[in-house]
Amino acid sequence: MKLWEVESGWEIKSLQQNGGYVYSVAFSPDGRYILSGNENGYLFLWELSTGKLILAFGKHAERVSSVAFSPDGRFILSASADETIKLWDKESGKKIRTFVAKPERTPPKCNTTR
Repeated sequence: MKLWEVESGWEIKSLQQNGGYVYSVAFSPDGRYILSGNENGYLFLWELSTGKLILAFGKHAERVSSVAFSPDGRFILSASADETIKLWDKESGKKIRTFVAKPERTPPKCNTTR
């Protein structure tokens, strides 16, 4: 994953992760961290100033399609093609909860014959 300086377009950092294209990136509310989610289902937390990998989170069964920080920066949400959303503790990397998408319900049939 690479970071560029917006005005000049110069690459300022290259963050090396093992395996998989990055599908989603988010900056922490305080601007100190970057969170990435990749095609192999992993999330990575990086320290922006050093480019150091701080934490690798557990795994989704399929690619991570979206990542986000809570407004206070204490929690992380990740959504995946496996139809789950996971809530994580940013400090420990522990999964707090998994939310599973329910299949759409078929609307009740209406009897329109009279």
